[in-house]
Amino acid sequence: MAGDIKSDNKNKEIFARNLTHYMSINGKTRQQLSKDLNIPYTTISAWCKGELFPRIDKIERMAEYFGVEKSDLIEPKDPTVEMIEALGMVSAVKQELIALVRTMDDDTAKRLLLIAKVAFDK
Repeated sequence: MAGDIKSDNKNKEIFARNLTHYMSINGKTRQQLSKDLNIPYTTISAWCKGELFPRIDKIERMAEYFGVEKSDLIEPKDPTVEMIEALGMVSAVKQELIALVRTMDDDTAKRLLLIAKVAFDK
């Protein structure tokens, strides 16, 4: 039982971090998100604070809104990517590319890498 509570809290924390990340890179406030998705401000605020975890239908709406996969909102991010983003070293376009690569299987990623190396003569 204690493990379930710990896991639940961790999931809330991960979601809160990811939600605020996508709000930040898209220049959205809690008020704007509330208005755009027709979700009470207090609910958005509780999600951002890690107090509540949304139902799947709300996760789907937010993923569509931000143009990301549901997993981008509910799964932990790669710590290296998170650190680079926090330092502001990756542009929005590069962040989008990183997110796309994260969804690829290894074979597809290897083919993309080969194409990029040929294209940029590396």
